Amino acid sequence: VFDTGSGHFIVPSAKCQSEPCFLHRRYQRETSTSAEDIDHDGNAVEDSNEERDQVSVAFGTGEIVGEFSRETVCLSDPGSATASSESELPASCTRLRVVFATEMTEEPFSAFEFDGVLGLG
Repeated sequence: VFDTGSGHFIVPSAKCQSEPCFLHRRYQRETSTSAEDIDHDGNAVEDSNEERDQVSVAFGTGEIVGEFSRETVCLSDPGSATASSESELPASCTRLRVVFATEMTEEPFSAFEFDGVLGLG
């Protein structure tokens, strides 16, 4: 869902064990070849086993907790295109910070059919 009240792109992580996460498709970070784990300041996290910065995002009726990554996100099928830099990405794709939710509150996320939040703010 598009959210004009936040600037975060949020999707449930496969790490999430909260009940609402099991109702949605969950992102499997380990299967991505383009994701880069980062801290809140955008610096790369060298070892995925080390303790990570987390963010808590509160909405009017709920909250998520998650970890930051930088990922290639496409709004349409990118085809088989591969890119070694952002300037080589298809026009429908970009690299951006994503919050992979590791916790989601029951209310309101259990009631929603959408899997993630795309903040436009």
